[in-house]
Amino acid sequence: MCGFLYIQQAENFKASDKVIFDKGLDLLEYRGPDNKSSMLLQNQYFGHVRLAIQDISNGSNQPVDDDYSTLLYNGEIYNFKDFQGHFASDTLFLKDYLKKNQDLSYLDGMFSVLEVRKQSSDVTLYRDFYGEKPLYYFQNNEILIISSTIKSIIFILKTYKKLFLHSNKNAIEDYLMFGFVRDPLTIYENIFSVPRNSITVFQNGHIRSKSLFPYSKFNQDHFDENIFNCMHVSDVEPNLLLSSGIDSTYLLS
Repeated sequence: MCGFLYIQQAENFKASDKVIFDKGLDLLEYRGPDNKSSMLLQNQYFGHVRLAIQDISNGSNQPVDDDYSTLLYNGEIYNFKDFQGHFASDTLFLKDYLKKNQDLSYLDGMFSVLEVRKQSSDVTLYRDFYGEKPLYYFQNNEILIISSTIKSIIFILKTYKKLFLHSNKNAIEDYLMFGFVRDPLTIYENIFSVPRNSITVFQNGHIRSKSLFPYSKFNQDHFDENIFNCMHVSDVEPNLLLSSGIDSTYLLS
């Protein structure tokens, strides 16, 4: 489990703004106790907290930035070692993979990914088939905020923009009726969940989204392979919390 925070506005940020944004990133620290890093690039802020699973060295800390793009990533790619090249982690593999190919349907895993290419200000998000890794956004004509947790978005809006959001009545009705809030709604107005199984692009104030995985990709044939990979690919000891239900008992077997 990791987490990230991204902020963009039309004009460049001041250096002092980073202090506020880093405090927003602190609210994500429970998701990644092994490392916390951030950087300010003109009108963009990139922040990441890391739980080190693959490559426990500092070499896979994020944000990952080069002349081509900047990457923020939360998740785990179980089959990254099946591809050409020798990478210390799935993070470094994914950074290289996105330079050559935007088709993530060949990847098995759970992830939410943010990529900003240097040649444009477009922000591209990738979210796994089941939407296992959370990802939320707020956008108006002044600012775009994307985060792994709603708390960070609320903090930035209150502290930096002096903006207070109302609760979403439709979301409250959802929760009382179903016990959860249906995507893309959240408990706050104007904060939305990024669609699962999607590539979502933010471009000049507009949002467009399309499916990432074909539905035939995930079936029983892939399930056992995914379970095996996720238990054997990490550089730390895996653990299973057994509740003796059908799902955890199957995983144990």
